[in-house]
Formats: sequence, C-alpha cells, structure tokens
Amino acid sequence: MREISVLVACEYSGTVRDAFEDVGCNAWSCDILPTESEQTKASGKHLQRDVLSVINDPKWDIMIAHPPCTYLSFAYAGKDRYSVERLQKKVDAYKFFVDLWSAPIEHICIENPMGYAHTGLLPYTQIVEPYYFGDPYTKRTCLWLKNLPKLTYYKPDIFGDEGGGVQWSARRATFMRTEQHRAANMAANLFCPLSVAQKNAANFMRV
Repeated sequence: MREISVLVACEYSGTVRDAFEDVGCNAWSCDILPTESEQTKASGKHLQRDVLSVINDPKWDIMIAHPPCTYLSFAYAGKDRYSVERLQKKVDAYKFFVDLWSAPIEHICIENPMGYAHTGLLPYTQIVEPYYFGDPYTKRTCLWLKNLPKLTYYKPDIFGDEGGGVQWSARRATFMRTEQHRAANMAANLFCPLSVAQKNAANFMRV
C-alpha cells in the first residue's frame, strides 16, 4: 500500500508532524521558523519556507494547518484594534486562511481559536477542548474540516465529579499531549484503512 503524505502547515514545534509519523504517515511540517522537534530534525522532514510555496505539490493527501491567530482571534482588545495598519493585517490573515482552505489538497483541517475566521469567513465544522482528550484544561478550539471526519472523544465533567477534570486526566496519565491525540485520532479515522498505519494507530491511542 502507498504511503500517506501529510503536510502540517505553520508548525515548528513538530508535535502534530511527529504524531502523524508515529502512525506510519509520510509527514512533513512547514514554517518560516526552524523546527524545535528532535524527531523532526532526525527525519529531515521540515520545510523552512512560506507554506504557500509548497501547498500546490500534488503529493499531499492531507494538510493540517495552524495559521497564526494574532489577527484572527477575538482576544486582542487594545486601543489600536481599529487602526488602518491592524485592519490591513487582518485582511492579510483572512487571505492566508482562504489560501490554505483553497489549496488543491483533498483532505484539509484548519485549526484556530474562536474568532473572525468563523464569523467573517467560514463557519467552523467542530469545536474541541483539551479536556475532551484527557488534559484538565479548557481552550476552545475551532476546526474547519474538508473531506475529514469529526474527531471522536469522551467529554468528561471538567468540574470534578466522577470522571471529570483532573481526576479523569490522572487516570489516563499515559495519554499523549492533546495535539498528538488529535492528529493520531484523525489519522486513524481517515487513513488507517488505506495505509500500513492501522495497527500502529490502534496502539498509539490505547489507554
């Protein structure tokens, strides 16, 4: 069976790229910064350049993109939030988001916090929280999915009742970081029937 090629856009941590590699995919990251991951460095699969220069390569089967949220998030409330300079940067961020979403790649996931991408461009497909995957934290995260299944998860009671919050996470101490589990979950849901990663993905996500 052929290898599944994954592009992780706007990532230098290596977290998601490494997770896809761990389940048997031909995974590459791309960012204008060098990678911080020793695993990615060892593989030599980090492209330090503008991701728009590589998204048209026909080899990609899936792209996971993390566009910068500086000008897309609702979080900033500074006095210059309506300045011409900041508004122009917001327009540029919109265009970058659309360029990623419009890439000629069959399967696409874009991740960003709740913000202007949802209200001004395209409604999100799914919202997830870190505590859905075993971490005792909240950080509302939107996913825009194209030809990809929604992530599956167990949604505990974060406020500490049975199965909730920190207690639930402690019983799942072997869980990977949230981002790694998301990546492995998505790879298993979509690609494992098509690749040699099926057995590896099952082991990767076992708790």
